[in-house]
Amino acid sequence: MYDDALAPATDKSDGALGPAGGPSAGGVAVFNTNSWNHGGLITLNKLESSWGDKVTDELGAEMPSQRLSTGELVFWAGGIPALASKHFRVVKGNSNVTSVCKVNQTTLENGLLKVTVNAATGNITQLINLKTGYNYADEKTNGLNAFYWLPANIDAPVADSNIKVTVTENGPLLVEMKIQSQGRGVRSVSRVIRLVAGQPWVEIKNTVDKLPLPAKDGIHFGFGFNIPHAKTRVDIPWGVMEIDKDQWPQGNRNWIALQRWLDVSNDKQGVTWCSLDAPLFEYGKMTANIALGWGSKGPWVQKTEPSSSVYSWVMNNHWHTNFPLTQEGPVDFRYRIMPHGTYDAAAANRFGMEQAQPLVHVMANKDPKLSPFVNIDNDKVVVTILKSTDESKAVILRLRSLSDKAETVKLDFSTSNPKAVYQCDTEENPGKQIIEDISLLPFGMSTIKVEF
Repeated sequence: MYDDALAPATDKSDGALGPAGGPSAGGVAVFNTNSWNHGGLITLNKLESSWGDKVTDELGAEMPSQRLSTGELVFWAGGIPALASKHFRVVKGNSNVTSVCKVNQTTLENGLLKVTVNAATGNITQLINLKTGYNYADEKTNGLNAFYWLPANIDAPVADSNIKVTVTENGPLLVEMKIQSQGRGVRSVSRVIRLVAGQPWVEIKNTVDKLPLPAKDGIHFGFGFNIPHAKTRVDIPWGVMEIDKDQWPQGNRNWIALQRWLDVSNDKQGVTWCSLDAPLFEYGKMTANIALGWGSKGPWVQKTEPSSSVYSWVMNNHWHTNFPLTQEGPVDFRYRIMPHGTYDAAAANRFGMEQAQPLVHVMANKDPKLSPFVNIDNDKVVVTILKSTDESKAVILRLRSLSDKAETVKLDFSTSNPKAVYQCDTEENPGKQIIEDISLLPFGMSTIKVEF
């Protein structure tokens, strides 16, 4: 079933193996599964990119591209329509992109941002907006992306040591550095920091090679932001929670879970932070080191004090049941940081979804010319689910509002031409037919059934 569905887009239906690069002849179909237009970085492996180092769109215009030190080819696919696709092709030749990126031993720049790491610690001590000169990293809290090993039940974090910083990519499309180190509880730690030309965010990938230690311990990465008097808002299923204000008195404050993003902002500036692989974080300080069994044992936090620091809690063996006693081997943890002006829930959510649900590519000689299933006229409303049903020719569509006010949205199905559109109850049973705009409550949801 999967192969049958994939075949029209990937040329798998073309039969013979064909040339070494496959029957796609360097063609790449890029799909946007989000409900707004956006671009993204596409990474092709050596075989997929064997045709050359240059990438063009369907009109023959060159796209920014770069052959990485790994042998992969990356290119920037811009302006992919919502819930639709664009077609590109890898061709012979070299990239002619003029670079705005700069790199030296401890500093990266991409035309918008400057990132500097401390050679002695490997932590990010500068995250500077090049236009305003503002530094979003708080050096007083050891900056950003700081590694800590923490024993259970003891507030005695230990940072890594034997730091080695290496430049791994020099542009023109992206610049990258790798920080390698050693630490307690691990064989090694690798922290990779990347900037993409002209993009307002930082990409981070940390790899922890854990030792199988039976003693209770945990691994944390600290992010101390220079955002005074900030509020921290957290993306949770079907809502946005403000730390402490929106938590029940009985709620756990020692560690908290996010869905895709959190935002630390004051009335002038802030950052949106995404943790793509580790949903648990600590607010203000490392407090998730209680391993005393059931009950009220341990220093449980009753009220959190305002802070601009978060700690990603990525590993632990605290639990006494249902999990292995030890953890071993390399594991990746990815983060994204986007500095911005004043807080915008819709913009933060779009950024978070673009990182968690990035553009998808398949190799395809022919352009699939996928048109948008639906267009939405309100940028504060997004599609969170688009799925087929057990019934033939019916689709469930779910909308989420990121506005603190009531919103209306018009759905345009002009390219898909359904027979009828219905508003559903919570169990996805159709109710009244939708003829005009849909009304959504503040931070509200609406489920729609589309019949063909």
